[in-house]
Amino acid sequence: MVLGAAVRSFRELRGFTQEELTDRARLSKNTVGNIERGDSAPTFPVLVAVSEALGLPLSELIHAYEDRLSSS
Repeated sequence: MVLGAAVRSFRELRGFTQEELTDRARLSKNTVGNIERGDSAPTFPVLVAVSEALGLPLSELIHAYEDRLSSS
């Protein structure tokens, strides 16, 4: 859930719909939706694809996850 919230925040900050993110990351809508809802734990290659699609270094996505984890 925490990682999904970070992904959703970055996606919304960039003004992307879920569909735009799925196209950019070359992932299915189900995969992105599951990540954002916290219904699945993405694999490393999926995290890399998401971070690249968002135009972020993977470390920034992980840092946002850690910040959210420590504040919840």
